[in-house]
Amino acid sequence: GVSFGVIQGVHREEERDSLIHNSNQLPAPQPERRPPQIQFDPYIEDRDGASSQPDFMNERYRPLSTNDVDSDNTSNQPCPENYFGLGPSRSESNELVPMTIHEDSELSNSQRRERTPRRGMMNRSMTQRILHGSQAVQNTQADDSDSEDTHSGSDKPIEEETQIALKSVGIFSHMDLCGVFTGIFLAALLILVISLPIALTGSDIRPTSAPMHWNQPHVYSLLVPRITSASDMNKVGSPQYKVLSYVAITSILDEPAMVIQKYVLSVIYSFNNGDNWHRKRHWMSPDVTVCKWEFVICDDNGGITNLTIPRNNNIQGFLPEEIVHLTSLKVLVLTGNNLFGTLPQRIGELTNLETLCLDQNRFGGMIPSSFGKMANLKTLTVRKNLFVGTIPSSMGSLNQLVKLDLQANSLTGTIPRNVFAGLTNLQYLYLGNNLFSMQRIPKQISSLTNVLRIDLEHTSISGTLPADLFSLSKLEYLRVTDSELIGPIPKYVESSSSLMYLLLPNNRFFNGTIPTELGTLKNLTQLDVSFCALSGSIPSEIGNATSLISVDLPDNDLTGTVPDSIGKLTKLNNMRINRNDIKGSIPDTVCELVNTQSLVLMVDCKYDITCECCEVCT
Repeated sequence: GVSFGVIQGVHREEERDSLIHNSNQLPAPQPERRPPQIQFDPYIEDRDGASSQPDFMNERYRPLSTNDVDSDNTSNQPCPENYFGLGPSRSESNELVPMTIHEDSELSNSQRRERTPRRGMMNRSMTQRILHGSQAVQNTQADDSDSEDTHSGSDKPIEEETQIALKSVGIFSHMDLCGVFTGIFLAALLILVISLPIALTGSDIRPTSAPMHWNQPHVYSLLVPRITSASDMNKVGSPQYKVLSYVAITSILDEPAMVIQKYVLSVIYSFNNGDNWHRKRHWMSPDVTVCKWEFVICDDNGGITNLTIPRNNNIQGFLPEEIVHLTSLKVLVLTGNNLFGTLPQRIGELTNLETLCLDQNRFGGMIPSSFGKMANLKTLTVRKNLFVGTIPSSMGSLNQLVKLDLQANSLTGTIPRNVFAGLTNLQYLYLGNNLFSMQRIPKQISSLTNVLRIDLEHTSISGTLPADLFSLSKLEYLRVTDSELIGPIPKYVESSSSLMYLLLPNNRFFNGTIPTELGTLKNLTQLDVSFCALSGSIPSEIGNATSLISVDLPDNDLTGTVPDSIGKLTKLNNMRINRNDIKGSIPDTVCELVNTQSLVLMVDCKYDITCECCEVCT
């Protein structure tokens, strides 16, 4: 079939040349011979003008042989020359007619689209046809060598057209494959980018035994050895190891300081049972900055300044060494949780820290001497822990300290003298419930010129109360209970004009009496000298302390009667004078307070005392 088309094409070329010669016209310069544009049209008009769809659109195409072409029946078949959409066609009058693309102008665009098969199907079908056609051309050339010599120029266009068609189809197929593979690659990449951070939102971060994320070497070099030791970072299962992958993946665009902050908080979370915290909003969320994690407050530059985790948040663990790298931290509050172990020795490197509250945990060991480096520290409270040893003398350099609370630990030894000498801004001192073995309260305590409250409850301090203690003009609260103080209560108590609470129960003031100078304390609201072995009588001057609300004098050796001046204490609502040797009748002025001010009066009614208004008699 192909050879027949080739022969006809040759005859047409000869006729065309003959016509030009006979017209006695000079032939125009021959343009460069270019292969005709390949046009794929599944609808080819046959010689009767009817539209016929090629066989390859309906069934598998097979190569045409010369036997398939019947010279007497060519009008009933698609033009062999135009079968591939190549070359000109011939009309019934044997005239050359340009090949037309059947895009009827009367058809709408939608109809044209419906008539045109999809490109993928066209490429596959045309590839088969061109390959079969090329094979037929080669067979024809082998059988008709004479024709090849005569008309070699006629066959060349068909070969060129075939090669161009093959290249075009190959390009289209290659473009299709590239598009498919590109789409698959982009889809896989998108799924990976979305799913990987989501998978890491789980609180139990378990990286592989050898993390290989591209950002991990950068994070590793940033953290080791300045932040964490290499041994901790490389130890499989350690909190530092677990956190490394999370920080590397979620901190790609962060500044180094931000990376360090996220790492430190993540280690704290991992060290301290973070998965089971009662409150932990946004903690370990990859798409939320640490400044928005619950309990965290940052400054305008993104530095963490406040970390306050509330009590009873089910924290279980200890304070990691990495905490010292929150260099912007001003407030650290971990009160009322279940933290244990020793404090980091380098905690003093938090030089910007102003408030450190570690109350009601189970921290042990010695108080780090590095506390003395925190020059800006104003509040230090470690009450109700398990600290042992002595108070480090370096704490005397905390000249900005306002509150020092070391109550309810197991501290021993004495209080260094320079501690009191250096704490010139101290206002609140709590040292009670420890195991101190001091012979007396240091005289240097008088250096605390700004102190408001001193609490030495259960400290086993012996000796006498120093007179200098009452020279503190701003002192409002003094409690020295359950100790071994001896001697009388100093008369210099009158110097403490601001004193509101004088609590000295359970001491051994042998041969002591209640100072009459107490009457000068106009701001005194509570007086407790119970269980102190005091003797003598209740001084009438006490009626001048008109701010008194509570007076506790039980379990002493007091004698005499209740003075009438007690009736002037119009704010009094509690008075206990039982278990003494007081006799006589309770004055009517005092009973009037019972009736009008709801005074609770406790006396020894079963002895030589008469009380018609007493509600409680012992």
